[in-house]
Amino acid sequence: MRNKSINARFTPCEVIAKLGPVQVVKQAENRHKLIGGSLHDRLKVQEWCLEHAPFVKLEDLAGIETMAFAG
Repeated sequence: MRNKSINARFTPCEVIAKLGPVQVVKQAENRHKLIGGSLHDRLKVQEWCLEHAPFVKLEDLAGIETMAFAG
């Protein structure tokens, strides 16, 4: 059996904010994810991000990407 080298690139996640028990984590391609807290906590942070940080591209809690536009 031959050893096959696996060439995988992992993109590290970066915590960019912590709002209570919820962390806003930056992932690849400027996508962001909410981690931790209860569903209620994540919904509140999502609302805050949509209002105060429209440049943050979030996956909503159903897994669908959402983005707010300043206007």
